[in-house]
Amino acid sequence: MKKYSKAFFALPLLVFLFFIGIGIFHFFSFNANITQIKNLDHITFQMNLYQRGLHSLLKQCLGRYSLKECESLSFAFEGNYQGKINLIALENNLYEVYFLIEYPHPINTHIFRNVKKEIWKIDS
Repeated sequence: MKKYSKAFFALPLLVFLFFIGIGIFHFFSFNANITQIKNLDHITFQMNLYQRGLHSLLKQCLGRYSLKECESLSFAFEGNYQGKINLIALENNLYEVYFLIEYPHPINTHIFRNVKKEIWKIDS
């Protein structure tokens, strides 16, 4: 019977351990990607909620103040979110209304923006 050296048995063991390490690495990197996706979903959901809030704030502003005072509004929301409303006159009491929500990402320098444009008829 032929006698094998110890190195012959160590090589498959090292290859097996190498593939186990790659599997563990991919498992943890996949979990990190899922966490980033969940964070992005939360940010998007929160921005949509604040955008609805801007919609009602503009209605209240137009009900209490003049159109000129409500042309350009800016708000700071909880959690470092910034909200802006801009009215642009078109014709015959029609206005383009822009609702903008911005959120600076806490880890990197990216700024998430959510812009919604609507056409409103506003009687002065």
